[in-house]
Amino acid sequence: MLLEVSAATLPALFENVAAPLLAHLLDPAEIGETLQEKVVIDAEDLSSLLEAWLNALLALVRDQQILPKRIAVQKIDTSPGKPYSVRSEIIGELRDPHRHTFRAPPQTLQIEETLLQSDGNGWSAQISLRTA
Repeated sequence: MLLEVSAATLPALFENVAAPLLAHLLDPAEIGETLQEKVVIDAEDLSSLLEAWLNALLALVRDQQILPKRIAVQKIDTSPGKPYSVRSEIIGELRDPHRHTFRAPPQTLQIEETLLQSDGNGWSAQISLRTA
């Protein structure tokens, strides 16, 4: 599966990539807004940052049973001389097996490759996914 997303800003791109990825796993309409979780990730370049952040979101679902309803990227730091970082807030709820049915098991979804680029008018990303 290939996700292709574009946005005017880098934070919007991250948010726009997360939505279809998570919707592949379950129906967002089934998720409430009863908890808040912060996700902060560092990486050496922007493509690696996006991939690490998406893997952190998948780990929330897979390992902690936290289902994101809304995701807000609060800050992406690209300061020279430091690792890039993303700070985001996840609003959602804990998985209730009686109410939340996975479309695909989260442990089977893997990110194979992430390409991120700026074209002067905004940002675009291609994320290659594999179901194991």
